[in-house]
Amino acid sequence: MSGNIAIFEYFFLGLSFIFFLNRRPFWFCLLVIVASSFKFTPIFFLLLLLFDDKPRKYIYLASSFFVFATGQLIYYFTDPLYEDFLPRNRHLESGWANPSLLSMTKSFIEGLFSLFKHQPPLFVSISIFALIIAAILYLSWKACAVLKATGTIADEDKRRWLIMNFCLIYALLVPRFVAYSHIILIVPAYFAMQHILSKSEAFWLMLVLISLQTPEHAGPPGLEIAYGFIWTYHSILIAVVLWALYQYKILKCDITI
Repeated sequence: MSGNIAIFEYFFLGLSFIFFLNRRPFWFCLLVIVASSFKFTPIFFLLLLLFDDKPRKYIYLASSFFVFATGQLIYYFTDPLYEDFLPRNRHLESGWANPSLLSMTKSFIEGLFSLFKHQPPLFVSISIFALIIAAILYLSWKACAVLKATGTIADEDKRRWLIMNFCLIYALLVPRFVAYSHIILIVPAYFAMQHILSKSEAFWLMLVLISLQTPEHAGPPGLEIAYGFIWTYHSILIAVVLWALYQYKILKCDITI
């Protein structure tokens, strides 16, 4: 009756962001743990504490991971259904069913190999994806460190930028990024339109984002494969464009609110 569980997941995440903005780490950590009880991956947002100025942030971080892990162990030993919840027992979809960065990387590599009538070994796609993730994490960490050190905006505004950036990093990292998970892109995209881009830049970005949603059957003749790829993965391509825009603006120290 309520729809997908993601609505509740992002509701609790949204509340946790409010407490992060208001410098209340206990409630922030508690709500991230609650959001992570539906799926594992939102626990990633606890890493926002690394860019906090609270002297006890590492205590909050370690304690939160301990509480989360303890809760999962309790479920594991007491609930017979928990085995079916674990990722290792689930097949990871690809394409329309799961337009994640991992899925897109695998599809792209398979498409390249198919030109030469070969099937790529799994380790090739995984290795390339690992390199992409390493680059994303490196640039993101550098951008967040620059953001923390900048003195041109207030602390609360820095926290807004951090939250938006973490939402985009999360979208690129998760191995399963199905349609209802795309909710997390809405606010960072709106924030970019309002606070990062000029009107002309926002217009061109909107034009690019809209063009990424062109169905494969509506593209120019002879480009069906390319348009099919873009149509399938346009949501994660939008996340990549937004993430790159955020890193560029932060590293260039061109940030206002």
